[in-house]
Amino acid sequence: MKKIGLALSGGFARGIAHIGVLKVLERNKIPINCVAGTSMGSVVGAFYASGFKASKIESITYDTKYKNLFDFILPKKGLVDGKKIENFFNNIIGNKQFSELKKPFAAIATNLTTGKRRIFDSGSVSKALRASISYPVVFSPIKIGKYVYVDGGLVDPIPIDAVEKMECSKIIGSDVSAAGMEMKHPKDLPKPKPKKGSFASEIKDTFIEMEIDSFNNYMDKKKMKLSFLLKWLLKPKRIKKFLGHKKFNPPDILKIMMDSVYVMSREVRRLSLENRKADVMIKPRLKGVGIFDFDKIEYLIKQGEKATEKALPKIKKLLN
Repeated sequence: MKKIGLALSGGFARGIAHIGVLKVLERNKIPINCVAGTSMGSVVGAFYASGFKASKIESITYDTKYKNLFDFILPKKGLVDGKKIENFFNNIIGNKQFSELKKPFAAIATNLTTGKRRIFDSGSVSKALRASISYPVVFSPIKIGKYVYVDGGLVDPIPIDAVEKMECSKIIGSDVSAAGMEMKHPKDLPKPKPKKGSFASEIKDTFIEMEIDSFNNYMDKKKMKLSFLLKWLLKPKRIKKFLGHKKFNPPDILKIMMDSVYVMSREVRRLSLENRKADVMIKPRLKGVGIFDFDKIEYLIKQGEKATEKALPKIKKLLN
């Protein structure tokens, strides 16, 4: 029987659509023999390779409080340290090695020293995932062995040949990184919630609070006194109120940084797919869904399901 492999792209919150892909494959008893993932695709892929059903991964997605996974630090190498999210991976799948997973699995990261791709298929799964999702500037890079790693999407947005290396002769790709950006805006896209309560807004609020605390702690440690006016100004509520004033409209730095990397990875994706083709490529309609839209879980999963249902005739032919 032919071995079928699954290649899951990156896409941050958009990667939740991969769960819908898995749900349809399971319902139709499509056997997946190996999995490779980049960034968010590596997270979904690792959970699946650990033995979790799609419904279990969906439950984890709904139950997770994402802002609690971000341990902000004074920006040196990134805004987020990354230890919390690595602990989260360990809590979900256990402190497993790749050899302990139920299915062959590979996670893609970028070697920051050499600029080359690293296919993680041995060692600690959680550390490999931590490397694969380390979006530049947002997450601090992680050192594994003698090298430093960041997000795999910089060099390999859809790890098709990583699946080939696992000796799976037929490959299904799920592309949420940029596939939906050129498509017509779907009418059923949920209306965005007020910006104040968005995931990105909550992250920025938390970041402001933690940076102010860090500054105050530094001043206390150095035994430096602040003027009364500066103490009065350095209150999270006042700073957030000032930043939110209609006459003060600073650029959304976090969004600009992530979108810049995102645009670059789209070009890498285009070039890589010219040379490497999946037998079936699933492309959920995700136009209008941002990389921070963790409040659209239901919609993302449904779009993953719809796109996979549409691709089912081609997928079933792979079994023949």
